[in-house]
Formats: sequence, C-alpha cells, structure tokens
Amino acid sequence: RGAPMSPPPVHPEALRLKQQGDGHFSERNFAAAVSRYTEALGVAEDAVVLSNRSAAFAQRRCFREALEDAERALGLQPAWPRLQHRRGHALFHLGRYGEAIEAFARGLALDPEDEALREAATLAEAHTEPASPRGPQSSADAGP
Repeated sequence: RGAPMSPPPVHPEALRLKQQGDGHFSERNFAAAVSRYTEALGVAEDAVVLSNRSAAFAQRRCFREALEDAERALGLQPAWPRLQHRRGHALFHLGRYGEAIEAFARGLALDPEDEALREAATLAEAHTEPASPRGPQSSADAGP
C-alpha cells in the first residue's frame, strides 16, 4: 500500500478558490496560494484548504502560521493523518522536536502505511538523536 489516506471532500463553495490556490502552489507562487486559500476559508472553514495553506505557509518559512492552520484543520478532521504530518513539520521547524516526533507518531498510528509520515518521523528522530558516546576522538599523536 504505502499511499496516504484520501483527504476529505472540499466544501463545494470553497472548491474554486482552493483550486486556484493549488495552481499557484504548483507554480511555487506560495504568497498567491496563501491568498487564495485565505479567500476560500472566508467562504467556508475547510480542513483540506487549511492543510494546503499550512503547506504554503511552511514553504514561505512561516512555521507558526503553518502550525496554527494544521491545528485548526485537526479540529475539523482529527482522523486525517496528513494533518499530523503538517503539524509535525511545523513543530520541527519551530525547534519543538519532541512534539514533532509525537505528531508524526500520532499520524502513523492513524495510517501505519503512510510512507511520507514514516520518513518524516525517521528524519526527526535522527536529527534529535543524542551524539554517539564515541564522538570525535582526539588523535593520540596530536600532543603539544
């Protein structure tokens, strides 16, 4: 399997603006994507639009806003694993590594086959792993 769970359906009234945002995102115009997603959220509170805006904020390195959107979306769709991925990504980049690892673990509990979540969890754990007790050794012949 390995494919992520399907997202929930988008609110019909927000769909057109969401699709415009998706177009901007694919063109790497993340500011315009955020703008369209924000307009769509003015029409209807929608977990998919919040998830996409979270990703666009993350691309702009606005991780606090990315986290806020991921958490808002989780309030609407708590069983959608992608939202834990979005949340974990933002937390990681905010330096909240333990919380990021927990978010990735929650996502994997919802969908153990999600390869992107598994990879994110592995990278976060590797990044936060304590240094080896046999770290850099000084050379015996490096005397005074």
